[in-house]
Amino acid sequence: MQQPLAWRLLTSLLIAWAVCTADTVVLRSGYRLSVQGHEASDGKIRLLMPNGGWIAVLEADVERIEPEIPQPRPQTPVIRGDPASDESDALERAITLFSAEAGLPPGLVRAVVWAESDFQQGAISPKGAIGLMQLMPETAAELGVNPRDSEQNLQGGTTYLRQMLDRFEGDPEQLLKALAAYNAGLGQVARHGGIPPFPETAAYVRRVVRRYLADGKNPPGADAEKALPADQDRGAPPED
Repeated sequence: MQQPLAWRLLTSLLIAWAVCTADTVVLRSGYRLSVQGHEASDGKIRLLMPNGGWIAVLEADVERIEPEIPQPRPQTPVIRGDPASDESDALERAITLFSAEAGLPPGLVRAVVWAESDFQQGAISPKGAIGLMQLMPETAAELGVNPRDSEQNLQGGTTYLRQMLDRFEGDPEQLLKALAAYNAGLGQVARHGGIPPFPETAAYVRRVVRRYLADGKNPPGADAEKALPADQDRGAPPED
């Protein structure tokens, strides 16, 4: 029996969380580098920089690596207008409905909607992306939806996100690559073999993953929460 998507994305979420956390690399020369992640191989340490690029240094040149310890911050509810308003309730029902139709965790869809438009159907990007899930007109046409209608926008956006996830089925970085493709396009992800080296795309992926992990309504699952690092940042996603 196939496991739910939330379980199959666990590996991707853990990799994504490693990208979202920050360390400080202290070199023997005295320089200190803030990095988003690191990996050692063949006497070298590859460092993932905040802009999404990688640099390599010799292990012998590294004095130590200091993990950043997030400071606890109080939980604050996410307020999207008047909780009792018909508009807010209708939006939440639509997200739940179309997430289920696409086989997606509502928390993931909610995180994408937040990162794309801050839940605003009237949002239009400088490139012409429209509505809650920021559909480009040509993408909306291919999906057969009207992007200016909020429900059709959500239906098209969840369908498109499902397509991106399916393209990377079985990939340990499925979620990261799917989100990058949603933001920058499948061609860019294929060309670069992963998240493209664009600061905007790297920041977008971090924002969505952080929001998804912090979502209080539909978290990835109890076991997934236990598997996350104990010092994770449980606060709201910072502005990238």
